[in-house]
Amino acid sequence: MKKAMKNFFKTPKNAVIAVISTAALITILGTATLHAASSAAKTSSIGEETAQNYAYADSGIDPSDVQYVKTEFDYDDGQYIYEVDFTANGKEYEYKINAYDGMVIRKSVEVVYSERTIKNTADILTLNEAKEIALTDAELTADEVTFVKTELDKDNGIAVYDIEFITADAKYEYEISRAEGKIYGKSKDIFTTTAASQNTTQTPSGITADTANITLEQAKEIAAADAGVSSSDAAYTTAKQDREDGIIVYDIEFYYGSNKYEYEISAADGTIREKSVKERKSDSGTNKNNKYSYSETTDTGSYISLDEAKQIAAEKAGFSVSEVVFKKAKLDKDDGIKVYEIEFYSGRTEYECTINASTGAVIEFEIDD
Repeated sequence: MKKAMKNFFKTPKNAVIAVISTAALITILGTATLHAASSAAKTSSIGEETAQNYAYADSGIDPSDVQYVKTEFDYDDGQYIYEVDFTANGKEYEYKINAYDGMVIRKSVEVVYSERTIKNTADILTLNEAKEIALTDAELTADEVTFVKTELDKDNGIAVYDIEFITADAKYEYEISRAEGKIYGKSKDIFTTTAASQNTTQTPSGITADTANITLEQAKEIAAADAGVSSSDAAYTTAKQDREDGIIVYDIEFYYGSNKYEYEISAADGTIREKSVKERKSDSGTNKNNKYSYSETTDTGSYISLDEAKQIAAEKAGFSVSEVVFKKAKLDKDDGIKVYEIEFYSGRTEYECTINASTGAVIEFEIDD
């Protein structure tokens, strides 16, 4: 027997075959050993269902709200874990849970958007149907507009049609879901006529645009008086001379109480050309470097409708929806949360309002006369 083995290894070919066979046997035995160890570890672990419950508890999700879940037993960084991935309330959660004590080792949360399942091509909204939805919402017909953009795009994981068209006095922009025909965002920009533009830059008779008849201190007094604030009580952050549309102006910014005031004042006659007032929250931390800190940072993945946001914005300004003209109303993202950006007019005054899309709380409110 020994002589036969010796003769077998004499040829290089047989020697190679022997080495490969031995390596394969070792690999098989090693894999079997690892599999046995993994099976034993899984048997003594907390189990998939318990690992899922630990993940749900940490995320604050009710198990009944979970739409999809996948759980795998694995070995990672020297320890056995359960990888628990699930979707609930418009968000996707990924957890790594210790397989023996349920401790959360790692987790991530991502906002996701799901369209309804498209079973056949008949369910897909066509471009022409999207155009009709936009025109109907704008109360216009195809004969009254000129389309400048009609294309399929993707926004936050949702297939949408970007529709833009113009009339003689305005430009309209729409984002419409291909799956649902839902309007995700829209805006209207009113064109300014040449005559109106010229009127905004005219100065009183006998005073040229390059004349600075008032001082910086007088401009500060004018701004403070308009805001109903004593100039000595205002905390000025900007007070400088500038040029805007060929006219010398003063840019004035200051804080008083919970508000930030911004003014653009004509240096020729002290006329207030532009102004805005922004509310700031002071109940959730400090305002370092005059930056706003907001108390509303909740994003639940469930949002109020666009019409509800418009109503909240209008009521904040003291109007009903029917009393204002909306220029922009769009769902957007700001500082990691979904918000509605609403802009509208009442008379010659423009209002801008940012609303938390989850809670309906007003985050920012601005008035431009």
